[in-house]
Amino acid sequence: MDQEQQEPTARRWTRGRRAAVAVGTVAGLTVASVVLAGLTATTTSPVPQPVDGGELVLTLDDVGTGFSTAVTDLAPGDVVLRHVRLDSTGSLDGADLTLTVTSSGDAALVTDGASTRALTLAVNGCDVAWDAGTGTCAGTASTLLAATTVGLLTTPVALVDELLAGASLHLQLVLALPDQDETTVDGAPPAETVQGATVALTYGFTMVQRDPLTTTG
Repeated sequence: MDQEQQEPTARRWTRGRRAAVAVGTVAGLTVASVVLAGLTATTTSPVPQPVDGGELVLTLDDVGTGFSTAVTDLAPGDVVLRHVRLDSTGSLDGADLTLTVTSSGDAALVTDGASTRALTLAVNGCDVAWDAGTGTCAGTASTLLAATTVGLLTTPVALVDELLAGASLHLQLVLALPDQDETTVDGAPPAETVQGATVALTYGFTMVQRDPLTTTG
């Protein structure tokens, strides 16, 4: 009788265990379906946003003879004025405008020896266009570069801190052969003479972009 009482209990325990397993399996399937089912929401800008890069452009124009006409027959003490205009024609402001001068030819006109002999260059600015015929400024003139031996200008020298987009810089370049003594004997000039010497000068102007900006709006 004890055995008969135990068997139903065992059967009931077995059925209960199977039921528990079945419930566990169903619960596992339910969790998996929750993980796989997600919500997604999106939106886009109503119209494409245009973006373009700015341009940094520097151009050079002669005013009067400018750089286009050769300088000839210089004598010690002579000064030659040339006028040019730099234009910032891009959409970006420029900064830190510099000048370099490279040369090829006779060293006597480029590099000073024991005394001041070589060509010098000075640069003046004017807030309006220079009068190339008279070399005068009807507005306010300023010295951008004091007289410097051209051989020293292979390294960039600063002219102005900024050149805004759409603005122009009016320049007067003062090229001079310093006053000096030479004696020619029986048609023979001294060694390292400036007489008959020639040199070709190339002027380079460089500016960089203005500082980066962070804008809001």
